[in-house]
Amino acid sequence: MSKTPAFRIMLALAAFIVATALLPGCPPAPTGASPNIAREWNELMLQAMRKDKARPPIYARTAFHVSAAMYEAWAAYDETATGYFTGYRLKQPDAARTRDNRAEAISFAAYTVLQQKFSALAKLDTTSDGYKAYAAFAQKMKDLGYLDAQGNPVINDAQVLGTLIGNIVINYGKNDGSN
Repeated sequence: MSKTPAFRIMLALAAFIVATALLPGCPPAPTGASPNIAREWNELMLQAMRKDKARPPIYARTAFHVSAAMYEAWAAYDETATGYFTGYRLKQPDAARTRDNRAEAISFAAYTVLQQKFSALAKLDTTSDGYKAYAAFAQKMKDLGYLDAQGNPVINDAQVLGTLIGNIVINYGKNDGSN
């Protein structure tokens, strides 16, 4: 696989589009309908990008990592999809393939990657827009019922899987030669 910057940007954009619009089970949201969970996480990512000061290639890479993590979580709950990083290794049994488990795993995968990618925003003054964008990640998880009031994860298989996938993607990014 080519490791040129242009190829990586194209791959990031493709993954971003796939994760937000083209996945089976993730049709475009009709007018007036609520967005799917991947779109919600992508919007939070975009809000954080607007408050951060990184260069566009960093954002393209971030979009790829977040989208790839969400795809991996989605693929784990799909009968035939193959994970980009994990292949079939994290495939979940039929009984676990529920909409709720899928949404939770996708959320934890995105949350794990976003927390790492935007950790600099957490160090800003708590009244700043950047800090608020970072805090929105945890607030979203609380609103979904995946974190308790103290910000601790509600432990279950989908949470563990999503967090594991997020960490796999983070480790890939640390060792992919881009740094």
